[in-house]
Amino acid sequence: MASGNYLIDGLDTATSDALRAILKPCRITAGEVLIDQGERIETIHFPTTAYLVNRISNGRGQTLQVTFVGREGVSGLAPFLADAPCSWSVVGQGDGDGFSGSAQAVRQLAQEMPSLLHRLLQLSHFYQAEAHQLALAATYESITARLASWLLTAFDAAGRNEIKVTQDEIAHHLGVQRTSVVSSYSELFRMGAVKLMRGRVTLTNEGSLRRASCGSYELIQSMGRDLGVLPREDEQAA
Repeated sequence: MASGNYLIDGLDTATSDALRAILKPCRITAGEVLIDQGERIETIHFPTTAYLVNRISNGRGQTLQVTFVGREGVSGLAPFLADAPCSWSVVGQGDGDGFSGSAQAVRQLAQEMPSLLHRLLQLSHFYQAEAHQLALAATYESITARLASWLLTAFDAAGRNEIKVTQDEIAHHLGVQRTSVVSSYSELFRMGAVKLMRGRVTLTNEGSLRRASCGSYELIQSMGRDLGVLPREDEQAA
């Protein structure tokens, strides 16, 4: 039976079974801090219906929420692989389920099973490339295009067409003023792409939202599918 996490389900049967044997189901809530910035990783999480956000602080009270972790992957992957302190915090963004396990036990299993290590390294490479593409978009793309891309990524991470998020939170994610988010939301609403109501955003037309998004979203998705760390579009539809 599929776990609901694409990393786990994309492994060969023997490796997937071995990994699932050292994990346990868990519930993740919005706002729950799973990893603190500067902390060594004791427990890692594989979301299924929950989704997480990577948040970084500059030590002066300023924070930025950078990338999502959803059903495609695992929390704190690069520092987990390096057995090093995490340079960012990992926080629950949307309530849901997943699996958790001892970082030490999963690291040991990866050393024993090369297919698991290879999969984790591929995903780490994907996360790095994603962060670089988002930095490029933040410099050159419009706020509306970035918002559209952010929403598409959030819907992907959540695995559903509705997410719980406020305009203030999105402004924080994008590093812009709330008034800019309101204006961009109005533009996307007029296009029929999304509907916003009481701290929730609903996807109403994916095609319109994709057309409004910046090119980084499609590049990231294409690369993830080529690496095998994201499901193909026909698999997502299934």
